[in-house]
Amino acid sequence: MSEIRQLLGLITDAVDALEKTCAANGTKIPSLYEPFHPASEAFREDPVSARATMIISTAALQLAAVVLPPNLSLYNIIGGVSEIVIPLIYIIFTDCALAMALGCTPYMSRGQCDRNSA
Repeated sequence: MSEIRQLLGLITDAVDALEKTCAANGTKIPSLYEPFHPASEAFREDPVSARATMIISTAALQLAAVVLPPNLSLYNIIGGVSEIVIPLIYIIFTDCALAMALGCTPYMSRGQCDRNSA
């Protein structure tokens, strides 16, 4: 089994445990689409939920580190992931002309940029 399948399995098993525990104790996994409220963190008080969240988050970071280019992975860890940062980083790594138009230094060398722009 590949490393990414193993990580996916860890995430799936931990999500199953988290959802089962939350259903059993009447807590809810918070949504990023709802306003924050301290009560939304109640699910973390259960030891099974706390362990599951740690497995999910660390396996997700490991999965991202495996599939993303190393530089993107590093930027995500240092700067965090946001709706604005990821597209900009992607542009810097993949679209030389647009990166230069935005005033960014493209990741690729000038020769690679010229070949990819043609």
